[in-house]
Amino acid sequence: MFAWEGKLLIFVKSIDIKVDIVPYDFSAKGLLNYFKKHDITKKKFFIPSSAIAREELKAGLIELGAEVVKTPIYDVGLPDEDEIEESKKLLQKQKPDLFIFTSPSTYNNFLKILQIENAKNYFEGYSITAIGPTTKEAIENSGVNVNIVPNTFTMDDLIDSIVEFYS
Repeated sequence: MFAWEGKLLIFVKSIDIKVDIVPYDFSAKGLLNYFKKHDITKKKFFIPSSAIAREELKAGLIELGAEVVKTPIYDVGLPDEDEIEESKKLLQKQKPDLFIFTSPSTYNNFLKILQIENAKNYFEGYSITAIGPTTKEAIENSGVNVNIVPNTFTMDDLIDSIVEFYS
């Protein structure tokens, strides 16, 4: 039944948490495609999420007849300026070969922290990686080209895609 036996799944199993479902497509869409094949009418779902999480999974489950409670359990915020000052200086001195973004909020917060007004100009000449299509879309909406998106939206596959890109 499992599409992925990656590090996270192995870790979760190692601490005796039973995993019943892992979709082949690691996204809300992947979960919804799985649940469309099962009767979930009146089944109760609890979705812990970030404060800025999209509503796609909740809405899709409700449409399929489920009862859903979605609760934000953490907020996505910006670090204090003094916590990141050294990293900002390092970024200005040593230009990276590759930027890796693992969520739309990671990308948007990067722009805010560095006060980047024209993302297309800032990232020109750099390679960009997005962990999945949602992140890719957020980046491309600002005019920036994304070079690498793994087929499966996991850190392991992201790393493999980067290695392949540079091979």
